[in-house]
Amino acid sequence: MWSFGTPIFRSHWTEATASAAAPVSLGTVAWPVLRRAGYPSENAGGMLAAAGIGAILSPPTLGAAAFIIAEYLGVPYLTVLVWAIVPTILYYLGILLAVEIVYRPPLWLHAAIWLPLTVILALILLPPIKGALVGLQWALLMHGFDPEYKDELEAWGETEPTPRS
Repeated sequence: MWSFGTPIFRSHWTEATASAAAPVSLGTVAWPVLRRAGYPSENAGGMLAAAGIGAILSPPTLGAAAFIIAEYLGVPYLTVLVWAIVPTILYYLGILLAVEIVYRPPLWLHAAIWLPLTVILALILLPPIKGALVGLQWALLMHGFDPEYKDELEAWGETEPTPRS
């Protein structure tokens, strides 16, 4: 629950925000929720600190480092924000996995959450991934997309394509 609040608190941060302000602001909301959920104090505090630091290191805030990177590399600030998306996702994925290690829900709850999530994500992600693969095959002239391959078939007198070996 605490990780869903991070973007809400991150939305109003400025570059002048103190690094301690994010965990404190996040903690006032999330600490009672974590205590009611049964997390030990040490684990709850660690999760809140990690989420607060993630709020500072994630786009669009990134601290002064993003401006320094943009100036040093000579790229726009928006480009640096796009580059920071993957490390941010990996950071929060690590926090999510740490929470999963600490909190062990019953098997039925795991099944009730992960099975529908897996099916829904597979249905959503299958068409774009398949389209990307077909586009890559077309760009690399693979699997019958090569126009010279049809000329080779006619030269051999074949009408149906056969797999290349």
